[in-house]
Amino acid sequence: NAYLCVGNANAYGSDGRAYCTFKNGRADLAVLSAGTSVSTGAGYIPVEDGADVTYPAAADAFYLSRNGGTGVVEVVGGTLRVRPGASYESQIASRTGTGYARVTVSGGLWDHTADCMGIVRVGATGEGHIEVTGGELRAPGFAFGGSAAKSEYFQSGGTAKMCGKVAGAYPSPNLLSFKGTSSCRLTGGTLHTKRIYAESGSSSVFASDGGTVKATTTLDASTPFISGFATATCGAKGLTVDTDGKDVFVSQNLTDASGVSGLFRKTGNGTLTVSATSFDVANTVVDGGTLTFGAGTVSTSLTVTNGATLSTVGAATVTTLDALAVTNGTLALDPGDKIVVEGPAGFSRVRIVFSSLPTVDEMADFLVIDGELDDASKRALKQAIFDNELADGTHGSLEAAYDPGSGKTTIKVGVKTDQPLTDASVWTGSGAWETSGNWSAGVPTATKVASFTGTPSGTDVCQSRIALTVPSSRTSHSARISTFTDFGTPFSRYPCFSFSISSGISSFVKPSDADFFFVIFKDDDTSFTIVFGVM
Repeated sequence: NAYLCVGNANAYGSDGRAYCTFKNGRADLAVLSAGTSVSTGAGYIPVEDGADVTYPAAADAFYLSRNGGTGVVEVVGGTLRVRPGASYESQIASRTGTGYARVTVSGGLWDHTADCMGIVRVGATGEGHIEVTGGELRAPGFAFGGSAAKSEYFQSGGTAKMCGKVAGAYPSPNLLSFKGTSSCRLTGGTLHTKRIYAESGSSSVFASDGGTVKATTTLDASTPFISGFATATCGAKGLTVDTDGKDVFVSQNLTDASGVSGLFRKTGNGTLTVSATSFDVANTVVDGGTLTFGAGTVSTSLTVTNGATLSTVGAATVTTLDALAVTNGTLALDPGDKIVVEGPAGFSRVRIVFSSLPTVDEMADFLVIDGELDDASKRALKQAIFDNELADGTHGSLEAAYDPGSGKTTIKVGVKTDQPLTDASVWTGSGAWETSGNWSAGVPTATKVASFTGTPSGTDVCQSRIALTVPSSRTSHSARISTFTDFGTPFSRYPCFSFSISSGISSFVKPSDADFFFVIFKDDDTSFTIVFGVM
């Protein structure tokens, strides 16, 4: 094994710097250090395409700018494996002196995860930088800054993974911590980490304008995923938090970067809870998993899409938003929860889920919206799917009312008892739908609602598909998504809802102005199911 000490004892070139470039082939080193012995030492170690450099385990500590010099390692291609051994701590501008050290990964791979002692310290005494602009960096975690030292983590591209060993005498924390006047800046790429935080009393700052942070661990209820920074800002390209199936919370206050409308995006399965005292980001998008707001002040325009969920379950009873748009999204709530929207709102393909069913026939305010909803949003709320098991003889109900005096629309939600319709034509016969004699008051029309009892005569004969127009003002309908067949023939072409009707009288009514079709089939002697789909 070879010893490589670059720029450590005035051994530098005419420009005051000593270089050692790895470009092709393999090198196994017993010592790898740069700029570590004197304040005038300056060592630069580029690792380029074709190089495969390993700093073996149990060799020596890994130091850059140990005693005040300048130490730089740049991985632009190839592979650099740093394995200082379980008895040695890696230090970048962190041993003694006030020098400068930087590790840059712009291509290739820097792997610093095997046989290392705990965390990598950056800038504890001097100025230390970790930069990822491309390629991949793997590390056991970084501790940035000292009591007064400046250091920075910067990522504009590539992938960084905090993924060292988690067992042993010196387990890897797999996180990023900051103190002093340190900073974390993200403008691109993806950072995989257990958590990111600033220590108590730190003046460290966090800023993201295009970065993605992916959670690697579900943390306990007392450990936040992002926390502690003096300031944390989201730029126009924003901060994306990918929970990746994990459940985590953010206690860090977040705000827009100066002069821009910031963006916060939640992606991936799992739940992200924002428990910050203040969440003041212009735009928030939830397009994966679940987002929950705590009791702090929230000021944001929220979009829920791509099957994602906004949940108020177990959180604040009243959630206030600047604006709300739900497109193919779910609103999950405790009975009695309310969402107040102080600006515009729009809805399309909405699901509603109660944590527990509210008291039957007690309607409660659910949404209070500034202004009047457009027709498309009104239809979407009428068609909202209740993803709860409802008792026979009940249905989910939404009631919307616009108050011209206050300029607000109030939407109530609840579970109601089914009621017979006085203006209905009841199915009584057998055979074809369009046969007038099979109905108590003739075939349903645009002014006559179709109604069904639990024990009609001749339920053994059903019409599998029929176009029908009935009043759009009838809104009592609810059920869960159901796989269904018509006597064994699946109807997979249309998104449909199922309605089970048992004893007593119940009814189906049209949720919008569009035509749709019915499928009716017998369940047992006293009940049958109506399935409809928009055509």
